[in-house]
Amino acid sequence: MKRIGIIILVVLVLVFSFASISTGNADTGTNAGPDMSGEPDSIFTDVGVDDGYYEDVGRLWVLGIVSGDGTGRFRPDDMLTREQFAILMVRASGLEEKAELLKGSTSFPDIPADRYSSGYINAAVSQGYIAGMPDGNFNPGQNITYAQTLTVLVRALGYRNEELPGTWPYNYMEKAKSIGLVQGLEFDSNDAVPRWVAVKLINRLLDTRMKESLTGQQARTFGEYYGVCTNPGSIILGNQNTHKSIGENQVITDKGIFNVNAVAFKFTGRELEPGRKYNLTIVDDEIVWASAPLNEVKRITVISAVENKVSYYLEDKSAGEIYLSEKTAYYYNGSKQNLETVRGMLRQNSSIVLAYDKDKDGYEYAAVFDPIYSRPEVMRGLVSADSSIAIGSIIIDSASIPVIKGGEAISIKEIKYGDVLYEITDIWGNYKYIFVNEAKVHGRITGIIPNIIAASGLEIDKVPYNLSGSFNKNKISGGKGSFSVGDSVAALLGINGEIVDILNPDEIGASEYAFLLNYDILIPASGTLKSATYNVRLFLENGSRVTYKTNTDPSGMKGRFVKFARIDSKTVSLELPDTVDESIKRNFASIEGFYSECIILGNSRTFDYLSENQVLTDAGILYNVSNEPVLELGNKYRAVIDGDYILLVDGRMKLLENVTVKSAVDNRISGIIQGTDVNMVLPQKTVYYYNGTRQDYNNLKNILTANSSIIFAYNSDKTGYDYGVIFDPLHSKPVVNRSAYTITTSVGSIEFTAGDIILKKNEVVDSSKINYGDVVYEVTDIWDGNRYILVVNKRERGVVTAIMPNVLSPQFIQLKNVTYEFDKDMDFSKIYGSDDPVKIGETVTLLFGHDGKVVDIL
Repeated sequence: MKRIGIIILVVLVLVFSFASISTGNADTGTNAGPDMSGEPDSIFTDVGVDDGYYEDVGRLWVLGIVSGDGTGRFRPDDMLTREQFAILMVRASGLEEKAELLKGSTSFPDIPADRYSSGYINAAVSQGYIAGMPDGNFNPGQNITYAQTLTVLVRALGYRNEELPGTWPYNYMEKAKSIGLVQGLEFDSNDAVPRWVAVKLINRLLDTRMKESLTGQQARTFGEYYGVCTNPGSIILGNQNTHKSIGENQVITDKGIFNVNAVAFKFTGRELEPGRKYNLTIVDDEIVWASAPLNEVKRITVISAVENKVSYYLEDKSAGEIYLSEKTAYYYNGSKQNLETVRGMLRQNSSIVLAYDKDKDGYEYAAVFDPIYSRPEVMRGLVSADSSIAIGSIIIDSASIPVIKGGEAISIKEIKYGDVLYEITDIWGNYKYIFVNEAKVHGRITGIIPNIIAASGLEIDKVPYNLSGSFNKNKISGGKGSFSVGDSVAALLGINGEIVDILNPDEIGASEYAFLLNYDILIPASGTLKSATYNVRLFLENGSRVTYKTNTDPSGMKGRFVKFARIDSKTVSLELPDTVDESIKRNFASIEGFYSECIILGNSRTFDYLSENQVLTDAGILYNVSNEPVLELGNKYRAVIDGDYILLVDGRMKLLENVTVKSAVDNRISGIIQGTDVNMVLPQKTVYYYNGTRQDYNNLKNILTANSSIIFAYNSDKTGYDYGVIFDPLHSKPVVNRSAYTITTSVGSIEFTAGDIILKKNEVVDSSKINYGDVVYEVTDIWDGNRYILVVNKRERGVVTAIMPNVLSPQFIQLKNVTYEFDKDMDFSKIYGSDDPVKIGETVTLLFGHDGKVVDIL
């Protein structure tokens, strides 16, 4: 047993150096790293691109672990010595500085102290990788065997003989196989090891995980552990093509931003493809090597996205659909994002790289990229061609490239002078379309930010705008013909609201369309209506809401599209056109903030406190002065809303279902839908509104009663309801029974039929039970259906002690110092204006309605 231990120790005396391809070539052996001045793909004349170890040699060359023999050769089939392997292991462990400190001494009689490898051998011995032979020598020129090589590699990963079952060398060889070091290699234990095999093994060693007891909780590879190389399994999330904010030779990964060593990458001709996963070798924040891609991907270009459903094109021009899964990890703008955020970012020509999981039955992750925008180009002439045109660097072929303006496809001839154009593609340069932006700002330059020398922005009428990177700064340089502070300009805006160019206002007409939101009048103290001026609030085509002065009378223009022309930065003239082209309306509809949405939760019929032109919405009480005088209860509308006004309605957004409640127990109801009796449980995920506010689901049981009305709004695919709006039953005006006789047909204006249900004190009665002084109501749903008769028999007798606040505007009455509120339908002539008004100190009987308010006095 003791001899076996000695033999195993001897096996660890394994050393060789790729720096010295020729045995004994000391000068070459001291070469510490690659010469980056040469062409990487011609470093070794005897290593070709088709060789299976080509990338292994390249990676170790980049890391400075191996170099040639000084004549441009690598000698892949030469056998390795133990001295060479010692140097390789020290370099692979990043221990060159330690080797430098330990040179000039030796522990072995066959290694002179001044030998070039002495420091490396001493460092390898102190690291526990190697030891001397039983006779005390090192035998530096002896070839290393396959079993010895694997033993050193396994020990370098932290494993020891006592932890491996079986006998040497097979236990070490089996461990090397189980951790993936020897895949594809077939050698016997005593075979000498060619250099090409060694580079493949050492390359795999860098990416193999250390024994966990050495690294703690975090699993780290050998290369990470020794700081030689990092970032295995890194996802490329962007380059300068996808993110203009980074440098030309930089990439964004899921682990940070790194520089790319372009010279090293010429060795393989490989580019790091956005969305793919690689093992990266990183030195000082620079990627010096990358593996082949580690995964298979599917590349798609977005056509449209609705919730989780994405329609797309593939690279071969075929189309398809996919539902984005919450189980997939998503990356956008270089960082991990939740699915909801990513859905909001998707638009036409967004690019998605979907990485298959190991079973190819789903996706491990998806990298999402914004569309690629060309530099902006300005249209500076008139278009006469129908088929193709070049505008700056953008070439438009109308037969194959769509042109989009205001959210609609247009012809080339509809591109106007001063429009800003972009060519938009996916990240692979496919599926082009042209985006036309016509947003402009007219006004005076009031400032150059920060100054004329280092201008990065302009103030126009004291509103700051950034300058686009393509802006020609000679236009504000102070030279001949340039613009300066105080000059009037027409600023052409790009997609991000930046100024792409500025022109003389005469080049582009200042007359534009706007939507008039509101106005107010100012009549001079000594003037008349003819001398009045107005402040008009306009919604402009750039999405801003601006107030101007005008002498034009805007009466009749509120909530309408108008044409306006700037007289100066604060004053405009207005014109109400006879007709407005539909393309103008569509353009406004596409502007963020023009339209908003609101749900109609009540009107003057359902709530007494609303006037005829008011509606209760989920955005509050609004005046409806729009083109739709009647807004349907419960529906959602797309509308222009400004302040307290609904100015323009674009249309209804929901299909509705009306339910009349017959009875409710907890959250179960029996009711009527389109004349059919139904029983249902109120759906729990539906949003409910009552009296203008959202309600907790558990509170519904306290709201619903006979003849409550519920308007349900279907979701988009009619599988359920987005929301439900609940209304109380409608009560007619109260009618007091003043007959002392048995009633058979009517009480005042309320007539009875044979089928009427009459409810008094929560019991169904017949009309003979309606007594003198009872208060009677007709009760229906909000659609005037499902009628029943409600009889209220509540009264209070006593002496009047006060009428408040006074008899001319009575709101409350006191009996015996108890205060009661008057109903709005009370006949107040009994308080004032009658021959015999109610007086303080008089004994009276108060009659109460269904809501506990006083409806009459006897």
